[in-house]
Amino acid sequence: MQHYLELIRNKLLAEHPDLMQNCELIEKTLREIDVALERLGRFGHQYHLACGPCPDELASAWGPRIVWHWDGRRRLVYHPTDLAELGEGWAETLEEAKALAGKAQQFAGRGGVRSANLPALMSDLLIHISTPAEREADRKARIAAWKLERENGEK
Repeated sequence: MQHYLELIRNKLLAEHPDLMQNCELIEKTLREIDVALERLGRFGHQYHLACGPCPDELASAWGPRIVWHWDGRRRLVYHPTDLAELGEGWAETLEEAKALAGKAQQFAGRGGVRSANLPALMSDLLIHISTPAEREADRKARIAAWKLERENGEK
């Protein structure tokens, strides 16, 4: 491992002295970085790592930020894909997240009635039976046929 990676390794391990899994992950990650930098060096590309934030000219417009969920949880995300993986209900501020949750509830329907919860109508039967009296007579005929079928099936 190169000298600057050794310095970074020592600094990171000193920050996590009691967390064995984190220390092992740091070791593994720095070994992978060392291999990657060595591969790039074979092509004539010389790079190095430095501790601290990225210089302003290299920094992206989307940096690490804290996002809030409507129930008060917060997370630190480093990229828009991280935010997308969290799912819905996350926003830049707690107030925005609560407003999004309110809109989602409003659009979800009132009283728990959503399009998936609505009863199915047999439209082909309703087309042929137009008046309430005819529908009632049809209902009674269907009940009578069901009772007759049930009596015949039990005997």
